Amino acid sequence: MLLLVGVLLAVMALPVKKNETNVQDSSNMTWTKTDQGSSLTQKERMERQLEETLSQVEGVGEVKVMLSVQEKTAEFYGDEEAPQVEGVVIVAEGVGNSVVERNIQQAVMALFPVEAHKIKIMKMI
Repeated sequence: MLLLVGVLLAVMALPVKKNETNVQDSSNMTWTKTDQGSSLTQKERMERQLEETLSQVEGVGEVKVMLSVQEKTAEFYGDEEAPQVEGVVIVAEGVGNSVVERNIQQAVMALFPVEAHKIKIMKMI
């Protein structure tokens, strides 16, 4: 019996390799002026980064994002200048599930100073 307990404890102490295929480097999560080529505007880069991020959230699926911005810029991530976001429209496959919709809305509100009534989330056809 003690031998069985000893083997069990030895197996539990072995390191477990985690599946890292879904882990994304946080350095790719910032908007920079050189990100994704110089042919895109900063607004377009922000839209694409938000699409990429939201599409990796469980239940969201394919996503399209449209940002309404003001011409004046605001500080983004501390010291980078970015257009002031005034409204967000998101079209996603996973809409229809209230948890997914709430997660999308909270993510947008965490990233941009946008009130909930200026975020429209719709189901993709």
